[in-house]
Amino acid sequence: MITEEDKMVLNQMAGFRNRLSHEYLSLDTNVLIDIMNNRLSDFSKFLLIIKNYCNL
Repeated sequence: MITEEDKMVLNQMAGFRNRLSHEYLSLDTNVLIDIMNNRLSDFSKFLLIIKNYCNL
């Protein structure tokens, strides 16, 4: 089950991935530093969601 909070985090991750892919020249390095320092746990959450979805 994906919670509303998880959906929000996943949407934010997808949005950031899009900015990395398409707008990398204008990317604010402060945003990247903030993610590296404060949001790396979102990747673990993403992996757990996928693991649970696939019943692994």
